[in-house]
Amino acid sequence: MWPYLIGVTCVLLGIWIWQRKERFKYFKNMGLDGPPPNLLLGNLGEYGGGNIAEGIAKLTKKYGKTYGIFEGPVPCVITTDLELLKEVFIKRFSSFHGRKLFPVQPDPEDAHGISMVTAVGPRWKRLRMITNPTFSVSKMKQMSPLINEAVTSFLKTCEEKAKEGKPFDIYKEYQGLTMEVIASCAFGLQINTIQDKEHPFLLAGRDFFNKLGKDSMKFYMMIPAIFPILRRLFYAMLYMAQCYMPNEPSGRLRKFARETIQLRKSDPKYRRMDLLQLMIDATLAGNKEQVSRSNSSENGELSFGGAKEQEGTNGLAGVDGEMNGVQGTAGDVANGTGNLKTSPQKSGLSKEEIVEQCLVFIIAGYETTSTALGYCSHELALNPEVQKRLQAEIDEQLGDEDHINYETIQKLPYLEMVFCEALRLHPIATTFINRRCMEPCTVNGLHIPAGLSVQADVLSIHADPEVWGPTDPAVFEPERFSPENKATRHPMAWLPFGAGPRNCVGMRFAILEAKIALARVLKHFTIERCAETEVPLKKVERATTVPMNGVTVKLVKREI
Repeated sequence: MWPYLIGVTCVLLGIWIWQRKERFKYFKNMGLDGPPPNLLLGNLGEYGGGNIAEGIAKLTKKYGKTYGIFEGPVPCVITTDLELLKEVFIKRFSSFHGRKLFPVQPDPEDAHGISMVTAVGPRWKRLRMITNPTFSVSKMKQMSPLINEAVTSFLKTCEEKAKEGKPFDIYKEYQGLTMEVIASCAFGLQINTIQDKEHPFLLAGRDFFNKLGKDSMKFYMMIPAIFPILRRLFYAMLYMAQCYMPNEPSGRLRKFARETIQLRKSDPKYRRMDLLQLMIDATLAGNKEQVSRSNSSENGELSFGGAKEQEGTNGLAGVDGEMNGVQGTAGDVANGTGNLKTSPQKSGLSKEEIVEQCLVFIIAGYETTSTALGYCSHELALNPEVQKRLQAEIDEQLGDEDHINYETIQKLPYLEMVFCEALRLHPIATTFINRRCMEPCTVNGLHIPAGLSVQADVLSIHADPEVWGPTDPAVFEPERFSPENKATRHPMAWLPFGAGPRNCVGMRFAILEAKIALARVLKHFTIERCAETEVPLKKVERATTVPMNGVTVKLVKREI
């Protein structure tokens, strides 16, 4: 019996090894170079268990603009070719409307509850159409008073820190601010996470990201990355843990979302014009035409910098312009969904779909904006001459006014330049800047089979001297984003939010929040470097790339 089992095992192992080796000829057959893969890990070992973006940047230096790697047995094209990225993210979106599959995730087409992050095809289009109106210009104008209210509370904390005169982690304080804003603007809640650092809502968000950075979670993700056949099983195990373990962070956030949804549905007096209500109304109505009209009427002409949009996202003036060049109908382009056929499913959202969208907006609204503010504050502390110029612009435009509305933000071009430059040096969500090919096609002479993902090497693009010269790209220089410099730069050179119809849906909201917060802080305080300020800033990669030890600075009260 034992010899038989050993023999069968050896045969199966031999077949598995042969299949892997054949699989690893994938890029050679395509004519692409790349690092030799390990039989078990593929090229995952190249990351050294650390920062994926930095590992990819090292490979780019060795293998050039476009090459192939294997994440386990799964192939992925890495590129810094801006024309190729423009084709994939914008012009050929109908062929590249999927995202690279995570090691542990629900099925993007069949799962009961799924978010825009992982959904594909008509399902993604339906989710995007319903949520797009929340981030229109008119909605941003309505939300700015709520953002200002939270920032006013945040300034009280800044006042206390300035009086103490001691170094502190401003990044941690920004986390309380951004959680307060997302709770207010998306869910109509006043939870005071700015003052209450132990609020359950804030702790759940913080614990969620801390868990992603733990070695145990990385190991859990590694197994299905090596053996993709286990992806659904591991997701099911993770989902069960989230549902039945009371202290599991995402389970706590889902519980909060379900309770808030139930409260809204229980009594009309709890209605409020925010993200959650929009999704609930879409569920009740299930009227695709109504949603589509709402998108078309509110997203007709959108600009976040007062300038006409361009293809791609070369600075904030293009945040809505990535629709240009998409091969789709006028309605599809206006709705930000590219050329995808209308979903045969109902157009309303299921309860679990609402819960998943809520989870995404809580997590994204908390982490990305606070991290962007942290990086901006760090660079301003290191570059006092830039900070003085920015404060002069703020003083001139705001005068005696303290609250900042949407229109005033458009009159602060240097603030936009500073924000863009900070995110060029410190991109936050680099691993999300990818697209998965959904049908075989040829792009710029490269034949890409269905299922193959194309990943932008954002770190290398943002540090390319040919794109960002003649000065050293490692230097913080906001003038790189002056109108004159942007006009001569490739539209795909700046990618912190992605590009094309599938870029970050909440980008406009995140930018508005960050600008209001930064402008009001700098109106009253100067951010100063201190002995404890970390230079260079150490980073850790979780779902996003964040300061490993926070951002330590001092605040000095301005005499105005």
